[in-house]
Amino acid sequence: MLPELQTLELGSNLLSGTIPATLCSSNTSSKLQVLYLQNNYITGGIPEAISNCAGLVSLDLSLNYINGQIPSSIGMLTGLRDLVLWQNALDGEIPASLSRMLALEKLILDYNALSGSIPSSLANCTELKWVSLASNRLSGPLPSWFSRFVKLQILRLGNNSFSGVIPPELGDCRSLLWLDLSGNQLKGHIPSELAKQSGKMEPQIFLAQLGYLRNDELREYQCHGKGSLLDLTGVRRGDLSRMPSRKACNFTSMYFGMLYPDTKNNFSMIFLDLSFNQLDSEIPKDLGSMYYLLVMNLGHNSLSGEIPDDLGAANHLAVLDLSHNMLEGLIPNSLSTLSLSDINLSNNRLSGMIPQLGSLATFPAISFENNSGLCGFPLPPCKQSVLETQQPKSHKRQVSLVGITVAAFSLLLFALLTCLCQMKRPEAHNNANEALRLQGNLFSIWNFDGGDVYKQIVEATGNFDEKYCIGRGGHGSVYEAQLPTGEIFAVKKIRKTQDDSLKNEKLFNREIEALVQIRHRNVVKLYGYCSTDQDKFLIYEYMERGSLSRILMDKNCAVDLDWNKRLNIARDVAHALSYLHHDCSSPVVHRDVTSNNVLIDMQFRACISDFGLAKIMSLDASSCTSKLAGTAGYLAPDVHRTYFIKKKGEQPSLHT
Repeated sequence: MLPELQTLELGSNLLSGTIPATLCSSNTSSKLQVLYLQNNYITGGIPEAISNCAGLVSLDLSLNYINGQIPSSIGMLTGLRDLVLWQNALDGEIPASLSRMLALEKLILDYNALSGSIPSSLANCTELKWVSLASNRLSGPLPSWFSRFVKLQILRLGNNSFSGVIPPELGDCRSLLWLDLSGNQLKGHIPSELAKQSGKMEPQIFLAQLGYLRNDELREYQCHGKGSLLDLTGVRRGDLSRMPSRKACNFTSMYFGMLYPDTKNNFSMIFLDLSFNQLDSEIPKDLGSMYYLLVMNLGHNSLSGEIPDDLGAANHLAVLDLSHNMLEGLIPNSLSTLSLSDINLSNNRLSGMIPQLGSLATFPAISFENNSGLCGFPLPPCKQSVLETQQPKSHKRQVSLVGITVAAFSLLLFALLTCLCQMKRPEAHNNANEALRLQGNLFSIWNFDGGDVYKQIVEATGNFDEKYCIGRGGHGSVYEAQLPTGEIFAVKKIRKTQDDSLKNEKLFNREIEALVQIRHRNVVKLYGYCSTDQDKFLIYEYMERGSLSRILMDKNCAVDLDWNKRLNIARDVAHALSYLHHDCSSPVVHRDVTSNNVLIDMQFRACISDFGLAKIMSLDASSCTSKLAGTAGYLAPDVHRTYFIKKKGEQPSLHT
């Protein structure tokens, strides 16, 4: 076949049949370097004659129906850098001949039926950056020689039958970003050496052709772990439905991609999944030093002892799962300072009151269930003896007020508002106001006084004095409020005018409705809100650097915003929009993503704010009609023309 051909890309077509043995007629004349046949309907085996393609650099046969064994002759492709065979029906052992591929960087064999152990000869492939052998039938101990792979960034060995202990030598993989050992038969302790990457430079993330498929937690017993990282180059998103594992696990696609960092620098781990094993002993305190860790899943093991307070130092942690262990003691208050989007501490032996300050009390009861000693919202109230033990000082009680606002008040109130709106009763507006006036009673149910929160906010802002004002919008002003505890919040007070009272009421309620269901590190956190006949205000996370617009307009501040920081801000906004559009229980379209509504903290983390114009869509809707809303210049042209609100319509905002 075409001896001068260097690249053959036929991915994502409807090709069927087998791979021709004559693809490369001889190992001396073939110049083929790239062969991409992924996402087709190819059957049969990989021909032994694949070795004739001696110049191959990249081979991708993923998402097909190829069966049989991986031929040992494939080891003759000594210049191969990428061997991508995931989601086929390959069986037998991983050939030891792969050790000849000294240039191999990517070995992706997930979702097959491979058996046996990892061949020790693979230790020669020291250029490996991505090793994915998950969801096979592999067994034996985890090799300690992985420590030789100083460039290794992704190691996925989940859903196999590996046994023995986790080698502490994995901590010597100084470039390791992603470690998934879930769903095996590993025993012993979690080695503290895994935290060796802590404190290094943040890994560079970008939007690309990689995908993270998150497992549906309701099916966690049949789909171990938090999800899969796949190379989706040339694979259409809709074609992932062909994966049998997707149907079983109800994957949620979350595209974000990962750039191979410069291996001259060491980077910190961002994903750690050791769930569904037989690990025992205590959780190492050192894991709290993994500053850039996003996902930590240690669930479904036999871990004991207390949850280390040090975990609260993992500032970037978004997902924490410690469920189904034998952990005891109190939930450390330090966890409430994290910007978590998901937490699961259920099925342990925890006791005491759930910390009410911060995000913990905003999670559903299922996150804490089956801990007989736990109490406090969202679980039943604590007995007075528990409150006195954990909160001996009155000021500690006051600290908890802001957190309980979003926990008790927001969830109960918005359940009522949602029902009223769905029934379309004409008296819905009056009933909502009546519910808002009952806030004192709602707080008293949980042993807190809503009036005390209101008093603290008014005092902290000097009764909303001008000197505390840090921003203005079309419907209100934002004030800086420092509570007696030293914590600082941003308080958005809704402007009250007789002409616009109903409109502002809708904006106020819409913003709460949108933010109650949202938990993401790039969406500004709502701590609580207050609504009385005199005032309406929302209590937000304080973002020290203010809006992106404000930074860009200040010459001195704009100089500090170099291109790397600007790129990271763009990524943060893209992550937030992707979450709002694809990962909320009901998709949310913001409708006004502007530089004024992108807030920046001291670490230059960007968060989307101001959800007063947000539109909550049904799960199966790609668009909906609406009155024109948003800022001119940031709306897609078709929104001006058709009044159809689409998720894609927010892309021009990001580009602008």
